[in-house]
Amino acid sequence: MRTRLRHFYKAKNIIKTKPAFAMVGCTPAFLKKYLEKQFYPHPKTNEKMTWKNHTFYGLHVDHRIPLSSVKTIIDKYKLCHYTNLQSM
Repeated sequence: MRTRLRHFYKAKNIIKTKPAFAMVGCTPAFLKKYLEKQFYPHPKTNEKMTWKNHTFYGLHVDHRIPLSSVKTIIDKYKLCHYTNLQSM
């Protein structure tokens, strides 16, 4: 999460004002459990999602509303919140 946010800020020339997980709104352990609750079987292969298949072509975490839609500082905090993340 930290790395992804850093790359996003750098690309958009946004100054970071809070630590990454303060913006995400939870601890890393809570976030992991939150995302695991969203795991589902692959629609074609029926392979179950696990952290072991966390790759570019396998399981990945994405934002429901993309970070690229940030217009204000309030938007930035809303979109970085863990409730805007999903397992895919």
